[in-house]
Amino acid sequence: MDRDKQLHLIGGFGLVALLAAVLYAGRALGYGWALAIGCTALALGVEWYQRIRREGTFSLTDAAWSAAPGVLIGAAWELAL
Repeated sequence: MDRDKQLHLIGGFGLVALLAAVLYAGRALGYGWALAIGCTALALGVEWYQRIRREGTFSLTDAAWSAAPGVLIGAAWELAL
């Protein structure tokens, strides 16, 4: 298996872990908070992926802007209930 396929496989396991954590958080904390957590984790993952691929630098600011819609909508969802 070439290196690219190995990285995709590792990334796939990472996505499984992320989605399982989001589903668990949804049951434990509420689905709005799970949405906020999942969007934040995914935004951080994209930044990390860009760094690994040397397609950019890791930026917490970029991750925050990417996660912001999910965090705001997730919080609004929970507060509206």
